Amino acid sequence: MIDEKILKGSAIVIREILLPVEGEDGVFSAPTFAGEKGAPLYFPEFKGETGRIKNAVLVDSVESQANRLEVIFKEGEYKNLVPQIYIKVGNLSINLLEMGHRITDAMVRYSTLYPLVWGQNGALEALRDGNCLEIAKIAPTSLIFGFWDSRETGIKWPRLLRSEIWAYNVLQLGRVGQYTPAVFHKFKPEQEWKVYTELLDLEEMKKLQEEMKEEKFKELLSSVGLGSVPWPKEGRLQNVFRLIPDEGIIQRIASLHLVGLRLHIGVKEGGKMDEDGTSILQQYLLGLGLVALTYPQNYDLRQGCLLRRKSVEQKLVFPDGCEENLSLTHNNALNFAKKAAEKFKEKFDVDFSPKEFEFKPEDKKLKEEYEKRKKKKGEAKEEE
Repeated sequence: MIDEKILKGSAIVIREILLPVEGEDGVFSAPTFAGEKGAPLYFPEFKGETGRIKNAVLVDSVESQANRLEVIFKEGEYKNLVPQIYIKVGNLSINLLEMGHRITDAMVRYSTLYPLVWGQNGALEALRDGNCLEIAKIAPTSLIFGFWDSRETGIKWPRLLRSEIWAYNVLQLGRVGQYTPAVFHKFKPEQEWKVYTELLDLEEMKKLQEEMKEEKFKELLSSVGLGSVPWPKEGRLQNVFRLIPDEGIIQRIASLHLVGLRLHIGVKEGGKMDEDGTSILQQYLLGLGLVALTYPQNYDLRQGCLLRRKSVEQKLVFPDGCEENLSLTHNNALNFAKKAAEKFKEKFDVDFSPKEFEFKPEDKKLKEEYEKRKKKKGEAKEEE
């Protein structure tokens, strides 16, 4: 059950032990990020010679988990818990819940929603004065998952919900492969560069073959998808891992920060704190946070990384260090959130039905923004 005791805690913490669907000896792929010159980079692991943790690798980042959880509020019964705001770009209509920078995303800044967010008496101005209500009327999940308006006001709003997945004590595996076009199967490997010129009467290809060295001609065929492609040497140690037997573990740790909910979420009216309104808004955001926290993810994270739950632990943590076990179900959370959402809508006369705004970037505004960023970069270089 969800009672007053929960609101007095510091955080609700969930630990899920996960496994590859194949079991403890299954392999899984970690995420890759853009490295130097566009080369893929998996998250660097750290290594220790002694101790319980020998190494660690990131399996799903805080940002990735936030994006996966926020979009659940677009679908099914979850969409009735939050406003449905869309930005229309040509023939596309994009839900605000899909935007990585949330309420301060560039798609919002250059849309007709701008005045409600950045304008005089807009949502961000109200937030600076301690009133969260205006943002909650537009994008309540932005208050749950956090945002940073780096372009204009500089306002940073911390995440109330944090979730990430790490693997500890893992073996990094090598991987190699080779692509060979089916037409090459009837030719010896050393003759493959002659295949197309012998099978087809292509004068231009024959000219290229005569003019280029064998290796260059092979590169040309590979570049257009007509040649064999071996796995590059530098890519043989990949972002593929397996758990060290009896030591390895994949763990999702998620926490809903109740202290932040109590301290930062407030409603003001006429410059004074509205205690009743604040309580209703806090209950509403608590409901959304609990729904996201307990949502049963399918953990199909990427190609080669399909995980399953092994065990789940829930705790309510208090400021003095005390802990209590919880048995909060997703259905409990959803029912609580539905009731809290109805109270929120009734109290503040909020309509969750879909609303569409136009994406209208002005050339002048874009140019001004570009010049402003260019100037900042120049000042930063001078300081160096």
